[in-house]
Amino acid sequence: MKRPDSTRTLSRLPSDAGQTMIYVVLALGIFLLGAVGFGVDFANFWFHRQAAQGAADAACTAGVMDMLVSANTGTPRGGFTPGTPFDCLSATSAAPCQYAALNGYDGGNTYPGNQVLGNFVPTSSVPGIDPAAIPGLSPNSLRVDVIDHVQTFFSGMLSGNHTQDVHVRATCAVLEAKAPIPLIVLRPDCAQTFEIPGNGDVAIIGGPSTSIQTNSNNIGSDSITGSGVVDLSHGGPTFSGSNFASSGTPFDQIGTTAFLPGTTGGWNYPVTPIADPFANVPPPPPPAPALPPTQVAYGTAGCPDSSGASIPGSVSQLLKNAGIGSTSGCIQYHPGLYALPIVVKGYTAIFDPGLYYFNIPAASFDSDNCGVSGGCIAKPTGQCNYALAVNSNGVVRPSTATTGPGVDASTGVTFYLSGPGGTGGYGSVFLGSNAGSTGGRTVDNFDTTGTGTGGVRCPGGPLPDPNLSLPSSVPGDVLLGPCTYDGSYYSSPTNVPQQPGQTQSVRGLLFFQDRANGDNHGQPSMQGGGGLVIAGTMYFHDCGSSAAGADCSGHYNAFLQFQGTSGSGTFLLGNITTDELITGGGGKVSMQLDSARVYTILKATLIE
Repeated sequence: MKRPDSTRTLSRLPSDAGQTMIYVVLALGIFLLGAVGFGVDFANFWFHRQAAQGAADAACTAGVMDMLVSANTGTPRGGFTPGTPFDCLSATSAAPCQYAALNGYDGGNTYPGNQVLGNFVPTSSVPGIDPAAIPGLSPNSLRVDVIDHVQTFFSGMLSGNHTQDVHVRATCAVLEAKAPIPLIVLRPDCAQTFEIPGNGDVAIIGGPSTSIQTNSNNIGSDSITGSGVVDLSHGGPTFSGSNFASSGTPFDQIGTTAFLPGTTGGWNYPVTPIADPFANVPPPPPPAPALPPTQVAYGTAGCPDSSGASIPGSVSQLLKNAGIGSTSGCIQYHPGLYALPIVVKGYTAIFDPGLYYFNIPAASFDSDNCGVSGGCIAKPTGQCNYALAVNSNGVVRPSTATTGPGVDASTGVTFYLSGPGGTGGYGSVFLGSNAGSTGGRTVDNFDTTGTGTGGVRCPGGPLPDPNLSLPSSVPGDVLLGPCTYDGSYYSSPTNVPQQPGQTQSVRGLLFFQDRANGDNHGQPSMQGGGGLVIAGTMYFHDCGSSAAGADCSGHYNAFLQFQGTSGSGTFLLGNITTDELITGGGGKVSMQLDSARVYTILKATLIE
């Protein structure tokens, strides 16, 4: 048997077999090197994308915060014009560009460099936004694009490009939101917008974590002055203390005023201004003329006066026109349009639930002592104009009427204080230092524990907190705002339920002053007198226009003087929104802020 020739078999193998293996190894090495190179490039792109996105988010947030301030105060901020696109190559001082630069993206577009662009887009075109949250201002959405020219390594060898653009985007908007509000002093451009002259005390119970906010942006000025006490020790949702916030004043104490923040409160600055929460509430249309006032006996429609009163003949043209000179009970007023002022002096008045719309000719207002202004509003001289005046020995109370012309189911009243405009063309509300005193008449105390017109809370609403120390029955003046869903007024288009089964449990606008009223002789003055309980919101804001959503730049000339008098109790269950506030006197003003999340404010939101 013949054996195979092993030597001959081996000699038949290719002579270049080892070289092929080298090529295979080399190819695999190049492939792995390329994969590593691409991995390095794409990891670099990813890290640049993360950094660029952070810069875009910061720039967008900075821009929309300035848009929010501009919307809330009417004062342009941020170094850019909303609605006009900008490029950070030229607009280096704009706030979005500065924040982008702080995050490493200056928009200089040098090699390799980057671009930062700002554009304004319709909010309705941004996906994911509830159309109901889009406010009536425009523009209100900002889009910031960051284009980073990232240097390439291995991938550039194949593409021939030395840089690769990494493009990211952030979109922000000013949107409407529901939130509790503090006592707000709106004027943005003035020091000393909240004053507490004399020895008066202001105590706030409950409400949101911030009890008081002033929108003054005067850095380095003291926006709160006086010698009284601001007691927030029982403020906030846990009744253990709340904040006093300011948009600009960097002090750790409030002027010469004692400040009691409690254990969970403090002095908070600087904060973003809060928008006028009623900016989008339209003024009510003028109703039909009101019926003349009528005399009612004790017990009728809730009349609490069981004694007679001789009404001074000079007190009111309304009473003269109605042939009323004396009464054995009360004067009952009815909702509707008023062309003459209501003056309550020396008698007891009750008000049927509904809207009281005052449009009084310039020469027909009631004249009385002016309220005290402060800050940047000129102090009025002489006497001032009032559409509703409660003077010496005048007592005002709610009526329990449920039917009649203009009467609604709100169990409260809204006084809309308007006029023909011009010099002397607006009047407000006056409660004198002796208002609420009976002058020897027998007037029943008001029971605060009930609901509707028979108590301070609306059906379904919360009881007053015990920390308010509101007595179960009180003498003096009692005024109740309407029961609403949203804190506006009963017949307002905005007063609609926000959720199924919601009840009208929020006391709304008791005083709604025409936003076109910037006359310092037509501003409110309220003093405690013989006792004062108000349940509802007081809204005194000058915007230069009566319309909702108007631009208020250059206005903010409304003010409220609201104080207690020594020996009397002044209680407010609700909110105050005004341009300037002067409160104090010799007594104590106690306020329980409404913590219901029913008020519409503007907020800055990073969307995507």
